Amino acid sequence: MELISEANATCLESELEWFQTLWLLRGKITFELSEQESALDQLAIPSYPPESSNYAKLIAEYGMTMEERLVLLLALIPYIKPAQLDILQIKNQNFDLPFTEFGESKAKNIVAYYLPVKPSCFYWQVLV
Repeated sequence: MELISEANATCLESELEWFQTLWLLRGKITFELSEQESALDQLAIPSYPPESSNYAKLIAEYGMTMEERLVLLLALIPYIKPAQLDILQIKNQNFDLPFTEFGESKAKNIVAYYLPVKPSCFYWQVLV
């Protein structure tokens, strides 16, 4: 069982690195205007042999697309690496408010995000 956990952790860490790279690239395209949309095509999606882990088997078994993997990761991140979502707290400097693209909601000093829908839509601006 420990080997399975390690294999899944290895795949997930690779997915999280890909997610972070994609997130930063999307920010450069949308907010900084320092990258072109075509840069997304150059970003390699991690691939794993289906027998390497249960996570890899899930991806292969359902033939998950990039978009589906993003939604899955957005659903998992709050539980496996919540600090990776800290970037959602950046503010729109023009209005000193959070970007609406990220789906932030405040109620009685509690900040919540509508995951994975709003951030998924942010990524998909170029994909749909």
